[in-house]
Amino acid sequence: MTKTALGMSFFDNRAVFYRFLYSSWGIADARTPAIENTNYSCCTVEYVVSGKGYLDINGKHFVCSPGDVYFLPPGSDHRYWPDRDEPWHKLFFNVEGSGVLELLDFYKLTHCYHIPQVPHLRSYFDAMLTLGYDEESNRRSSILFHEFLSHAGKCVEQPGNGYSEKLLKLKKALDAPVEERFRLEEFAAAEGVSAAHLVRLFRKEFGIPPGQYRMRLRLDAATQFLRFSDLSIKEIADRLGFADQYTFSGCFKRHTGYSPSEYRKNKIQITK
Repeated sequence: MTKTALGMSFFDNRAVFYRFLYSSWGIADARTPAIENTNYSCCTVEYVVSGKGYLDINGKHFVCSPGDVYFLPPGSDHRYWPDRDEPWHKLFFNVEGSGVLELLDFYKLTHCYHIPQVPHLRSYFDAMLTLGYDEESNRRSSILFHEFLSHAGKCVEQPGNGYSEKLLKLKKALDAPVEERFRLEEFAAAEGVSAAHLVRLFRKEFGIPPGQYRMRLRLDAATQFLRFSDLSIKEIADRLGFADQYTFSGCFKRHTGYSPSEYRKNKIQITK
């Protein structure tokens, strides 16, 4: 960050360096639709208090559970929605300005979208919730935001936030491009553990088995291919590693309620 940027007034008419927009609770239920934004204009940071939900952002997918923090930074393309059986309750705040991007970059959080199991960060969300909308509240918010990012950055620097090395390696392997081949049994053998142990560990931490997590990523990628590419259904099935287009079509319909051809024909927006 430059001295010029740090010295700029929060309400400089030439440019907004930092502005606190608002903070609130987000209470979802089973009918709450997915929220989708392209080239997002501000920065939203959310803390999951209870329940769980899902985040797709810039080509990555995350399962968000109680105690997790996730970022929706400026310029991102994202979609997020609550779990239908356990819809999340969240605390969040919105900020904007060139200083937000500078701070995210300074603390190496520009491409960090999800930090699991950081309940000690909730206090910042509670504090933001008490703020008003005058210049003094904006000043206090800027200090809180700076401190929050400092602590969040340290959480990211600490490998795994307490997760085992094997669990982190598994999560990274599952988040690899969906066109890449992945076999849990082969991964487990290479790590010297049983596949069943990894399934239990992953389900406990992320609320979903690794196979289901990977399948969700593959089927979410399928919706993008169907909406925005000219690939045939067979080509999509091959690209995503399904045995054949019939297996793919059956999985897709169970996931979305529509066949691939119905989805493509109607350009259906899945809200899950």
